Amino acid sequence: MRAKRCAHPNCPNHVLDGKSRCDKHRKDNHQYYKGMRTDEKEQAFYKTGAWVRLRISKLSRDPLCQVCLKDDKLTIATLCHHITPVKRDWTKRLNISNLMSVCDRCHNKIHKSMND
Repeated sequence: MRAKRCAHPNCPNHVLDGKSRCDKHRKDNHQYYKGMRTDEKEQAFYKTGAWVRLRISKLSRDPLCQVCLKDDKLTIATLCHHITPVKRDWTKRLNISNLMSVCDRCHNKIHKSMND
């Protein structure tokens, strides 16, 4: 794996492929992300045993980032992304075919493009 600089401005720390921020800045970014989510039902869902088990199952089945693979890059997936957001279709929240295994960097790109 290749190390690169943390994406946070002026941070001297390095991270491995598949991650864009060091542990400190990833936690800060996650807190910001959680703060942007205001739907209590959606927030509660991500703490359920059903979601935790499905997430583990998906990452075990597809341990490499599915976006990076399309570019012939091998990157460890660290997140499960809902293709159809939970907010848009609650019935697909536990459908494994609605999930993509992705790295932190690709997940951020996906969400940035959704908000543009």
